[in-house]
Amino acid sequence: MVKNTTLFQVIVLEIYGQAAEQFFFNGEGSVVRFNHQDTVFTCWSDFEGYLPSDFVYDAKVDSNDVLWVATGDGLCKYDGISWTTFTTANTPLPSDNIRSISFDNQNNIWISFYEVTVNIGGIAKFDGTNWTIYTPSNSNLPNFECGKILIDSQNNKWIHSKYSVTKFDGLNFIDFNWQNSGLYGPLVYDIALDSADRLYALTDLNGIYIQLNVFDGNNWSYINHTNTPAMSNFLLQKIFIKKDKIILAESGGSHAVILFDGLAWSTYFGGDMIHEVFIDKDDTFWVSGVSTLSKLEGNQWKDYSRYSTALAEYNNNDVFVDSKNRKWFANGNGGIQVFDCPKWQSYGPWNQGIYPSPQSLSTVGSSICEDSDGNIWFSYNSTNGTVVKIPQGDYRNYTAWQVFDLSNSPVSWVEASIADGYGNVFFYSDFGVYMFSNSTQQWTTWNTINSPLQNYSYGFGKDNNGAVYFSGFQQLAIYTNGVWTSKNFPALGAAITIVNDIAFDSQNNMWLATEEGVWKYSGGIWTTFDTSNSTIVHNHVSSIVINDGDSVFVSSYNATGFFMEVFLSLMVTRGQHLL
Repeated sequence: MVKNTTLFQVIVLEIYGQAAEQFFFNGEGSVVRFNHQDTVFTCWSDFEGYLPSDFVYDAKVDSNDVLWVATGDGLCKYDGISWTTFTTANTPLPSDNIRSISFDNQNNIWISFYEVTVNIGGIAKFDGTNWTIYTPSNSNLPNFECGKILIDSQNNKWIHSKYSVTKFDGLNFIDFNWQNSGLYGPLVYDIALDSADRLYALTDLNGIYIQLNVFDGNNWSYINHTNTPAMSNFLLQKIFIKKDKIILAESGGSHAVILFDGLAWSTYFGGDMIHEVFIDKDDTFWVSGVSTLSKLEGNQWKDYSRYSTALAEYNNNDVFVDSKNRKWFANGNGGIQVFDCPKWQSYGPWNQGIYPSPQSLSTVGSSICEDSDGNIWFSYNSTNGTVVKIPQGDYRNYTAWQVFDLSNSPVSWVEASIADGYGNVFFYSDFGVYMFSNSTQQWTTWNTINSPLQNYSYGFGKDNNGAVYFSGFQQLAIYTNGVWTSKNFPALGAAITIVNDIAFDSQNNMWLATEEGVWKYSGGIWTTFDTSNSTIVHNHVSSIVINDGDSVFVSSYNATGFFMEVFLSLMVTRGQHLL
């Protein structure tokens, strides 16, 4: 699980994939790299396209600082620049379901593979060019259910299976089980090797107590509740050993973690649904689980969670790509995150202080935008508002951030934001629209009294000249460099009630996502696209986007609320509409 390295100097974890298998659902599979020196997490996942599967079982770094990842759809290699995946399609491997990774004294990679639903399993050696594969059908390997594979200083391979531990010396497979050895079983939960090449195997003693079986190559000894009271009453299933230090943990239950620091045993409780335990190069104890990575600091666990290490939740209120192609997410449960490939930073109150959290009242990040001067703005939805300006988008320069809340601005309950082409940024709430002027450094509140804005706006947009548009019931309110105007749909001959989104093509034609289909306004003429004259799925159109080639993409949904997730491309070429 962990290897001390020169280039990476990291802990490599497979946090999410095992959890997905345990609960029989597919989530996001990822490998997370944690740099001790600057507390930076780097995340590679199937969601971003780095890994082929959301099932991630093991990850290790070899002596050349190359990262290897065992996934449900192949063995992945990352050399610091690019990813390579080895599968049944480009190797002689009989399975893509790779379970464990280890390296021998010549830096050859050894893996185990195992298919749950069919009797396919074994181990394989890869020297960088050639593969050597061992299965029960082509060798005397006794089990196809191969899990963890460990290699001792003599280059012997120790293979963990459900009911035994098998030693492979390069020629022969020697199986140790509860019937032919001192290994007390029959179930073997996990194995480890210490610096003296002694084998440690966790087994079920009697359904109540767990026993740690220790094999020195000749004799067996045992650690259990009779000689180690700390092991009482816990169904320990995970083990990691570093020199004279041992960490044991329950996979479920009370989340008990049992530690031996070289002198004495102690008991802690940490993590949630623990899937792996390890000790780093600084002798720090770690556990990883379904949603947290926990580090023991003194007598307290420090939890790194999805709120501090990666994209916080699926409930994303806003997605924004800035001029530097960085992805920003306003999230409904974690705050604000930026993804500067392949690193995440999270700016919410639950981010464990790893990154700034400009406010502590709300986890709901509501919006992100970029103004005409290249500044990034984001907001939170809370009583105290909180809008943050990042000058020139340099989010790593935390000291330059400007934070606005009710102590120095009128903002509160911000739901959306948009910037015009004149250095102004608008923040919408049900109590008005708050505008910040970069030229005057002043805030202005616009509402029904001093502007044509209505009480509620649903769609927002900016035209090619820099004017911003706010929708209302049967109208649009338009702000153009200090001047408000409005467009009334009935007066313009458009049977439009509510506008959900606004976009403009390269010819500055206005496109509206409405409750009555897609409407285009060009030269005073309206054109309507709905279910009667196009392939649009439903007339309730929720969003609209136009790319650089003037292709129009819309999403629509039916009246009962089932989102169709269908995108219609209306190819716009100099006024011609190809449906």
